[in-house]
Amino acid sequence: IELLKKNLASMLKLTETTNLLYQNQLAKKTDVERLEINRANLETQIENLENTYSQLISLLKFLINTPQESPLAIQTDVQTDLNALLQ
Repeated sequence: IELLKKNLASMLKLTETTNLLYQNQLAKKTDVERLEINRANLETQIENLENTYSQLISLLKFLINTPQESPLAIQTDVQTDLNALLQ
């Protein structure tokens, strides 16, 4: 999700730049439209991933018998100690 959000920020800058180029007749209208479609697709992907993440959190709460209202923190930075695993 974070990667897609960074891509979206870059896409917004690129769309703005291309739109200015189009206004100065240095780019085609189809270039601007193509970038706007890509932007919309990125926004849709982000929204879908956020919805999927929310559903998975709800499913996890259900599976571990935790109330849906209680907060649940997911640690995304997982480091393993190989020595502990070997023992």
